[in-house]
Amino acid sequence: MSETGVRWRPGAVDYAVFFALYAIILALSYVFFLVWYTALRLLVGEILEPGNSATRSAFQGVLLVLALPLFIFVLSAYYYLNSGLKGRRRDLRGRFVRLAVPMVIAIALGGLLQSVL
Repeated sequence: MSETGVRWRPGAVDYAVFFALYAIILALSYVFFLVWYTALRLLVGEILEPGNSATRSAFQGVLLVLALPLFIFVLSAYYYLNSGLKGRRRDLRGRFVRLAVPMVIAIALGGLLQSVL
């Protein structure tokens, strides 16, 4: 509660900003998946010979290792951002930056890895 005894509640604009930021996180996650899946497929293709059953298994393993943590990240990001909206400090922008900046850096590194391979 605040000093006046009135509790702050987020309004419609606050929720619109929250869902817009979450949509940006979803879009970044999709780009992250595409960039890193392509980069890791290129890397596995360089290491193993094409057409081999081990190569297909490695591609499926890459998909699993990449998709499952990303799915957990997206689910966690919703609650992390939501607590920034409803929490005591109401730090939605700071929480978004802490999620988005590392993803953008990782996307850039994945693009760099693709260009090297």
